[in-house]
Amino acid sequence: MDIRFYRDADGSTKYEVGDRRKYAALGMWLSWDVDLSFTACLDALRAVDDAVSGRDPDAGFEGNEFAIEMNTREAVFRNIHHDDIPPSTYPIDEVRRATEAFWRFLLTVPANPNVTYEFRPDLPPHLSSLLKWEAYWRRPHPYRGRVEGIPATGPA
Repeated sequence: MDIRFYRDADGSTKYEVGDRRKYAALGMWLSWDVDLSFTACLDALRAVDDAVSGRDPDAGFEGNEFAIEMNTREAVFRNIHHDDIPPSTYPIDEVRRATEAFWRFLLTVPANPNVTYEFRPDLPPHLSSLLKWEAYWRRPHPYRGRVEGIPATGPA
């Protein structure tokens, strides 16, 4: 599964994937629930890593549209607002790769010049979000040093 994220002319986050019907829930989760939030994407990466590693047998993510249950094998996406829509299930490795691709996409989105960042405004938004995430959770992010934009150490 290859998935690509981009912003359209209106600035909305969109995705392209070979089988759009099969991967609709995965693409919509990342482009709608996670959207342009580094913090939400850090939470998503943490949930995926907790599931893949087996560190959290009840790993998951709940957003505005989807509730996701994850384990070492798969992720089950349930639409929060429509019980009549059957759940979508994906191998956890596909969810991991798509979430990492979304993080990389977020790194390409220019910072909004009209937003004032209160937590570490001296840093780029992705690093500020990383340090804020780690301060809140009181632990290093599990993706430290594993994907671009999340350095193994620093900033201080």
